[in-house]
Amino acid sequence: MLFDTQKETHAFSNSIVSMSHPASFISSQDDYLSKYLREIDWRKADECYHFTSNGRFALHDMLIHIASRIGDANCIVSSFNLSVIAAKMFIRAWDKGFFKSLAFVLNAQKKSNFADAIKLIDGKFPMVFTNIHAKVGLLWNDKQFITIVTTGNLSSNNNIERGFISTAKDIFDFDKKWIDELFN
Repeated sequence: MLFDTQKETHAFSNSIVSMSHPASFISSQDDYLSKYLREIDWRKADECYHFTSNGRFALHDMLIHIASRIGDANCIVSSFNLSVIAAKMFIRAWDKGFFKSLAFVLNAQKKSNFADAIKLIDGKFPMVFTNIHAKVGLLWNDKQFITIVTTGNLSSNNNIERGFISTAKDIFDFDKKWIDELFN
């Protein structure tokens, strides 16, 4: 659930003090991603939303959900791997018109581990294979610039994943630059 902890600090037993962003969320096993993301105003610039997934959603779920909300979205995503389920979800989202463009940066060393997923998207979307472990999703249109940085890949699992979603143009530009260099 979204919660306001702007004035709340949490002291841990090892004396670390944490202050949370007011729009951050920690999911539980009973929550769904759209519950949190529908409350975010994507038109607001320079916002940062921290999250944990608790096994309920992955990078592809977030990208597709946000693309469906902002409309006319371009997307580039980097990941260590790509599951068949995620590949099929991207294809369905593409067919529904959620994406104006879609491209992938995937790990070259583990390519054989997700060969079936690659076959599904090969020829449909641009792909680059390199030694990458970064999990970054970029979504943009004429008005919005969204960056997702997460520990989660383009595959679902029961692990707790951690990340943030930013609407800051400078963060988007940083990631867009290094990803564009991989394509060029």
